[in-house]
Amino acid sequence: MSLERGPVDGPSDYAGAALRAVLRATREGDGALPPDSPVTRDAVCGAVADAWTAGRLLAARGPDSAPARHLLPRLLLEGTQGLAVVLGTRLHGPDAPALRYGECVRALSRAARRTDPRLAARLASALPGVTDGSDRLARPLTGVRPSALPAVLAPLVSVLEEERLALITLAGAPAGVLVERYVLLSAAAACLDRWRQGGRAGAGTLAGDRARLVGALSRIAARLGLPVGGPERGDWRGVVFGEVAGPVWVR
Repeated sequence: MSLERGPVDGPSDYAGAALRAVLRATREGDGALPPDSPVTRDAVCGAVADAWTAGRLLAARGPDSAPARHLLPRLLLEGTQGLAVVLGTRLHGPDAPALRYGECVRALSRAARRTDPRLAARLASALPGVTDGSDRLARPLTGVRPSALPAVLAPLVSVLEEERLALITLAGAPAGVLVERYVLLSAAAACLDRWRQGGRAGAGTLAGDRARLVGALSRIAARLGLPVGGPERGDWRGVVFGEVAGPVWVR
């Protein structure tokens, strides 16, 4: 699907194609980092976590929602650009993986640069719903008590929930200050909604799904400038990379 035909679904397709191209390059070598490099693992897992966030936001809000249209192209571009380091000296080469990767980055960049004044107005008009109860963020990010969550998730959910409560108190401030926080917290809520009941793609496991959730929330918290801490959260990358680096991703 092209960007012109699908302004939200299109970026997701390009991000997936870029990831497959980079994974192919790691297997072919010739200047790309090997699959067992920590740099490869971190870059690939960052892109996967962002793509998973995008999929959850699309499922929860729909492709025409203001949060999805605002966030997805930029989110997917960031994750995809992070893969460039894996290509190493192949990045600007003439081979197929590098050319495909460059094509995808350019397409995502075009999507991220598009601006629509009506979209900004839609996002600003959504903010009052956070305080009057009509928006998803008027409710806790999850109905599960942090103490009942897996230990790796509880601190992340707690710090994001504190940010949601702060957003409620600031909902009357100028929209420009709040829109980015609103959109990122909307993505966090989408990631948490019904994550254990579905949303796994392909051959993903429940452990892999939880690892993607930890990665997604960690990256959202970092974008909000919140402390993510906890070295144990680095373990999510090992689980995710073990699932996505298989042959099914290199087509």
